[in-house]
Amino acid sequence: MPKHHLERLEERSPMIAAVIVTVLMVVWGSTLIEWALSKGWAVENIYSAIFGLSAITSGALLTFYVAISAKPHPTLERLQNHPKFLDYKRYVKSALVIGIALAIITIPYMVIEPLILPLGNLLEDYTGLLRNAAVAAWFGLSAAALVAFGRVVSNFFLIMDMNLPPRRGAG
Repeated sequence: MPKHHLERLEERSPMIAAVIVTVLMVVWGSTLIEWALSKGWAVENIYSAIFGLSAITSGALLTFYVAISAKPHPTLERLQNHPKFLDYKRYVKSALVIGIALAIITIPYMVIEPLILPLGNLLEDYTGLLRNAAVAAWFGLSAAALVAFGRVVSNFFLIMDMNLPPRRGAG
């Protein structure tokens, strides 16, 4: 696959993950939930777990974004205009927005604890259909947040390994 296709795939990876997971949860979500419940798992705790993870990663990303935007270090100053670093800053902002949105959206889910349940007649069970769609979309958003955060972490290591030209005046 050509490099520009891989870059486009990386750029869209959180959205791709969201769509895939949402579709999978619409199709097999009730089966998965029923299986987990039959094992005695506290499935409803997933909302608290994802809320905590999303809040922590968003806080860390915000702190990190402020640090890389402040230009306190010569290495960061040299990185500022590099195309990969500009993409990276966009990825950090994207992960931050998705993570904060997920944390906010998860709050009512923590209270209501909706689960994807088997539906009867789809034409008559509008409430169940809406509930299942909302929960499936939440799982999709969770996947997008995890992929966006993973993309930031993996790109961080790539950027730190970049060979930068020596700074001017260094001798």
